[in-house]
Amino acid sequence: MPVDYIDDVGELAKEKNIALHIDGARICNASAAQGVPLERICRHVDSISVCLSKGLGSPVGSLLVGETEFITRARRYRKALGGGMRQAGILAACGLISLNVMSHRLIVDHARLNMMTEGLLENCSPHVTAANRGGNEDGTDVMTTNLGFYTIVDGRAGELVDALRERHGILMSAKDDNTIRACTHYHIGDDEIQRVVDGVKDVVKDW
Repeated sequence: MPVDYIDDVGELAKEKNIALHIDGARICNASAAQGVPLERICRHVDSISVCLSKGLGSPVGSLLVGETEFITRARRYRKALGGGMRQAGILAACGLISLNVMSHRLIVDHARLNMMTEGLLENCSPHVTAANRGGNEDGTDVMTTNLGFYTIVDGRAGELVDALRERHGILMSAKDDNTIRACTHYHIGDDEIQRVVDGVKDVVKDW
């Protein structure tokens, strides 16, 4: 969501005396993609959740952020509903790495998705086209985060996903008959990007 939109909603919520919460599961990706600090995105927000495992490298874990009174109430509700912290020290150590280190390299994942997109469009057109490309200020088209959705011709998305898995060991998912979903993360390097492009090219060459 654009920051201006969040600002507008925040101002409306305050006018109506309604608390505003952001489900920020991928907010670090949003921050990296827009070049906007997290604190700026959340300027008019009362609370926010942050998932530490989506692109940030932690095996599990989410944060709930808000004012002290709000967090005190949230802890009580969590306990009342049977929630609790297990192996909290280990998870906290992972979370610190996610926040202090991994969040600063998300732009690398975004860049690699764009690299893959360019490779697919150059080598696999017209069978594969990009579905969620945005525009840069310089007029170029880009994928805005590390999630890519690609349109597959003739309803063969499932066929492509199955062939990639069976023939090349590449895992993607079919959103529907015409769309596949790909995600880059810190385990995906330049070699893996090229492997995906080559794999898709091999599958669609006979279509």
